[in-house]
Amino acid sequence: MQFKRIWLVLATLVGALSCRLAIAGTIAPYDLQNLTQDSSVVVIGHVTRVKQNNEHDHVTVKVIDTLKGSLQIDEFRLTLTPRGLVGFDIALKQGEIGVFFLSAVPTDDDSTATLAAPHGVAILERGAFKIEE
Repeated sequence: MQFKRIWLVLATLVGALSCRLAIAGTIAPYDLQNLTQDSSVVVIGHVTRVKQNNEHDHVTVKVIDTLKGSLQIDEFRLTLTPRGLVGFDIALKQGEIGVFFLSAVPTDDDSTATLAAPHGVAILERGAFKIEE
């Protein structure tokens, strides 16, 4: 009887811990108004390259238009983590167009940008918009 009680307690603890970890591993959606305010630069960009490396994606984005702030360059790089934590960064694909909310502004010396928050990219529906190059 004692053996069954120990297994029941252990199973309950493991179940509770698993639920707690699952909740802790998910990032809640960010408020769009706050995201815009927290961003130094907001741009519409075209994903021109995605290189996967373990759990990170190295993404190159060509700037189509700047909606907030200013950039001195027409292309920037992002390092995203789409694998691992649930909902951390989205996985981008070459050819996608999106709105990028950036906190670190890329420069001529360093074209690496940082998203203002997890989920700091809003991908526009494929085929709904045309790129004029």
